[in-house]
Amino acid sequence: MTTSPLRPLPQLLPAPPGACRRPTTQPKKPQVSAACNNCRAQSRQVKREYEEMRGKRSAHEKLFDMLRTMSETDSADVLRRIRAGGNVQDILNQINDGNLLMQLSLFPERRRGYELPYRVEIPAFIRTGNNLYLESVVYENASTTSEPVPLADVKESAMNIYMMPYSSAVMADPLLSRVTTAKWTNVIINNTLLRQLLGAYFMYQHPSYVYLHKDLFLQDMLMPYSRPAAIVQAIHDSTQFWNPHTLGYLFLAETKRLWELEVSESLSLTTVEAALILQIVMNENGLDRVGLSYMLQALLIAKEIDLFQKPKWSANEELTKARAVTAWRFFNWQSMYCYYFFRTSFLDRPPNIALPDPMKYPEWYGEFWLRYPNSQILESIHLGCEFGARSALRVFIMDMSIALYGTPERKAILTLDQILGFYFRLDAWFTSLPDSLRPQKVVYPTQLELHFEVHNTFSVWIQVFVGNLAVEALKYARIDGSGDSTMIDVHRSTLVLCALGLHSQGLSYQLGKLSFRALQVCMAPEDLQLVRTYCTPGEEAEQSLLLQHTQSLWPLPITNINDNPDTALLNGFLREYQDLDLDTDGKSRSSNVSGGM
Repeated sequence: MTTSPLRPLPQLLPAPPGACRRPTTQPKKPQVSAACNNCRAQSRQVKREYEEMRGKRSAHEKLFDMLRTMSETDSADVLRRIRAGGNVQDILNQINDGNLLMQLSLFPERRRGYELPYRVEIPAFIRTGNNLYLESVVYENASTTSEPVPLADVKESAMNIYMMPYSSAVMADPLLSRVTTAKWTNVIINNTLLRQLLGAYFMYQHPSYVYLHKDLFLQDMLMPYSRPAAIVQAIHDSTQFWNPHTLGYLFLAETKRLWELEVSESLSLTTVEAALILQIVMNENGLDRVGLSYMLQALLIAKEIDLFQKPKWSANEELTKARAVTAWRFFNWQSMYCYYFFRTSFLDRPPNIALPDPMKYPEWYGEFWLRYPNSQILESIHLGCEFGARSALRVFIMDMSIALYGTPERKAILTLDQILGFYFRLDAWFTSLPDSLRPQKVVYPTQLELHFEVHNTFSVWIQVFVGNLAVEALKYARIDGSGDSTMIDVHRSTLVLCALGLHSQGLSYQLGKLSFRALQVCMAPEDLQLVRTYCTPGEEAEQSLLLQHTQSLWPLPITNINDNPDTALLNGFLREYQDLDLDTDGKSRSSNVSGGM
């Protein structure tokens, strides 16, 4: 077949005038997948099978984790279902959602999960027949893994306070839920955070250091004016009080600024309350030298407004109540402060203001209530009873400080008649405690703290002092080599317990951190190594800042109250050993520390 020769195409005619030349468009090409339909179907099937396998594996893992945490009875029931050929997912659904009515009745674990460090057993010399605290509901429930053991005279509805940790409760107060930041502080704008901080203050600080009436304080916070002081106590991040980026620093700066403005304009009850709270903050941060100036200013203002006397004019009921609470709490605090700082009381008599019977008028004291998880019953903290008992104890402590340190020589020597007199007074106070404060029923932290104070002092002081006794006992047991191994373990357990308590308190309070360091200085290397397995000190840079910002006149606990406290001030002790290496090799400590504070 022959091909015709190429011939030229005809010439295109010109477009007519006014015609619009449209661009030619290429037809769209259909997209063709690289995989065929069979390949795509197979891929979807593989992905589906993979997801099913992954789901099955996840279900098996969940079931395995559940079996590890189940009780023996429940795990045996699950294994029976597996052997019967049950589907894993169905078994999980039965475990999670099987009995909804039963789930509605569930409540948090009622047994406490705390254990003593190093040695779990209570020493035999403590388990004596006349130890009333071993008969308490708290001890019975903490030392057993079975169901809680109620007291015969304790209602079942009131057992929540003994079965659940105090930290699981929340303060139930309608006034607190209405507090807002707009009327109160410029530091934060989160109303929920403000209420949480105030709730923490009232639950943990207020019962021990009641300088203000709770109800009147919250009512004032709902008014157009503000009084920002108490929240400083509720800040948890207070260990680095020098850090300007913490809430504690910001609240403290705001409080000090407003207090200085108020005290320069007028002398009032609120200036006394704020000054006392500022002193507490300073003391807990190792600045009690600065805090003392706030107490002395508060004392001058209190005397100027006749706080410790009955009002000479006809005052309204709320003002009378506020003055009485502040007067007695001021007296209580200064009595304890002077006694434990080895000085005579600033006041030589209690306030001339009678307090009502807390059993008949509990609401007068600003009683508040707690709500525990899954419970509609509100539990009273018995603030009035504790207030009355603590006030009576502080009158006793005031007399002790005057008898011990009333003379300039500070000989601190009591006659036998004085000792017996104080002993019988303290015993009478102990036997007259109200029912809620009996050793068998105490449960709240401040109630336990009150009993600690009866036996010697408050908790931090107790831990350092007992820790020093343990250090001394361990030292002499090693020297003579004849110490009972069981008792050595008991002393070491006591030392670890005290160190762990101080370390935990040091997470919130500077004084606890300083005391923890001071206790470490006195330990033998092997004891220090043991303590380090339970708690570790902070960074060296932070330790240096601690000493730099410490102005403490707090006397370290010494074994003899007749000793001169000036030789054992915390500030001087820490500065003396600030360069001491706290490594556990024992090379740098043996020549400098003789043991015991």
